[in-house]
Amino acid sequence: MTDTKTLEPQMSAAAKKEERAREGALAMREYEAEKARIDANTERLRALRLAKQAADAIGANAPGVAALRKTAKARKAGPAKMGTGFAKKDMPQANNPTAPARASRARKSGSPM
Repeated sequence: MTDTKTLEPQMSAAAKKEERAREGALAMREYEAEKARIDANTERLRALRLAKQAADAIGANAPGVAALRKTAKARKAGPAKMGTGFAKKDMPQANNPTAPARASRARKSGSPM
């Protein structure tokens, strides 16, 4: 004869163990599904990156593209960065648009420049 008080906790422990096993299997399936989704996205992004790199390599080797890029960079850089030899502050007064404004202010105040 088995005592009902000792049988109940044993069944309860077995039920808990079975429930933990089901939850573990479910968690594993969810983990594997998430990993598969991430791997698929990684592959998609890798393919896009490689395609872009191939297109850039083909475009960079086209004649005249490098020259166009250099001139565009030079236009963005401005005269001080293009290697003209002097900065705007070192430019002669004739080329300096702020020079007449300074001279006229100096004449108005009566002090020589």
